[in-house]
Amino acid sequence: MGDRGKVEALLPRGTVRIGRRGEHRTGGLEHHEVEDDRIRYAGFHHGASYLEHLDFLGAIREGRAPAVTLEDGLWSVAMGVAAHRSIDEGRVVAMDEVLG
Repeated sequence: MGDRGKVEALLPRGTVRIGRRGEHRTGGLEHHEVEDDRIRYAGFHHGASYLEHLDFLGAIREGRAPAVTLEDGLWSVAMGVAAHRSIDEGRVVAMDEVLG
């Protein structure tokens, strides 16, 4: 989201919508259908988990660094903790409250 508009990923349809707030009323939004032939069964996270596993397996087999790091995982969990704390307590939760 920014000054020029926003991008939304709509699941489970596999649609990406691009445009500005309010343009849906005038037909000014772009719609793109997204498919990935590597996904055999969408399952959890609509296929993203499967693709992450493919990348991780490729990193092991090819001896390269994985696309997602341990630090990425830490931030992901911390954001989830902060989000739930925010919901439970009805306030903004700073990341340094969670990460210390």
